[in-house]
Amino acid sequence: MSSRLPGTPPAGATQVIRSMGIIHPSAISRGNFGWESPTRKALRRLATDMHAPGPTPPDPQVVGTPPGALLFPTPTQIEEYLTDPLMEQGVVVDIENPGNVLKIVGWCRLADLKSLVVWFVMWDGSPAWEDHRERALVFNLVKRAWGNTRIPIWTHNGQAHDLPYMEKYGFGPIGNFGGDTMLMLRHAFPEQPAGLLWAACNLVGGFPYKHWIKWDEQDDTEQINK
Repeated sequence: MSSRLPGTPPAGATQVIRSMGIIHPSAISRGNFGWESPTRKALRRLATDMHAPGPTPPDPQVVGTPPGALLFPTPTQIEEYLTDPLMEQGVVVDIENPGNVLKIVGWCRLADLKSLVVWFVMWDGSPAWEDHRERALVFNLVKRAWGNTRIPIWTHNGQAHDLPYMEKYGFGPIGNFGGDTMLMLRHAFPEQPAGLLWAACNLVGGFPYKHWIKWDEQDDTEQINK
């Protein structure tokens, strides 16, 4: 579905078209009842957009991050984060391993919601740590935190993905598995999807999970790619 802002813009003005994907009503009628709630939310967002000012294209030079987030930390910052006593109040962990290559292990502490991104392979395929001593230090810091029995580690679909892959990459076994939010969603809402998109739309609110916003500079169209 797409929404065009009401009114005719003046000559030369930028017009923004916003799109969002929802499940087709016929699919719901064929038995996909779990998508009724996300569909209703998408329709309400669409109705709001019709009367809202157009969004401003994001500045590619500015990275918006939560307060205190460490996106490109030094080994010292990684050590300070992973050894902080606040870790013992729980931490959410997610890995990114496209093509079976471990690129990132991300952490978010529950106590202060401070995030840490530990790189192993950069986006261009180059190693994150050229110095072998730094590489060994970062590996061991992550391994110790992952295996620390005093740190409850939470994941989403971690039991099926993150845990076995971390063990495969040499970081296992996990010391204290706090829980898996995907399994919890399966328990609490057995009739609903349990992916991150549904969880974000229904439990977190705001913009749907993993929708990347790209701007076409020629026609100022916002494209939402899933």
